Amino acid sequence: MSKKSENKSEKIDTDLIRHFMLGGTSDKDAQRISKKHSAKVDLHLDETSRDYDLLADSEKLDAQLQHLEKQINRAIANGNHKIEVIHGKGAGKLKAAVEKYLKHHPAVKNYRLLEDKARQGGATEVVFK
Repeated sequence: MSKKSENKSEKIDTDLIRHFMLGGTSDKDAQRISKKHSAKVDLHLDETSRDYDLLADSEKLDAQLQHLEKQINRAIANGNHKIEVIHGKGAGKLKAAVEKYLKHHPAVKNYRLLEDKARQGGATEVVFK
């Protein structure tokens, strides 16, 4: 076979390449971001950090926001035009931190709190530019 015919038969999985270039190693993260139009990002501590019970409160919030940043970058790289950020209701500290982060993010066109029956204010929809 010539070089040209060999190259035509090989298919490159660009989504997989993007996933690993952005530091992804978890199949769970890859599945969550794999949809082309929207994705969900869960910021609950058991989803964002393995040793969250060993972290101070300020470190927990930092770990959650770092996870959000990583997932936003992945979503944009995968061509998603929006994501749903699940922050929960709780005391509202995480929701406020997420809103502050999104307000200043250059790729965010707009965002809104999802207050439907299923989410009850525990999630925010983010639309990218």
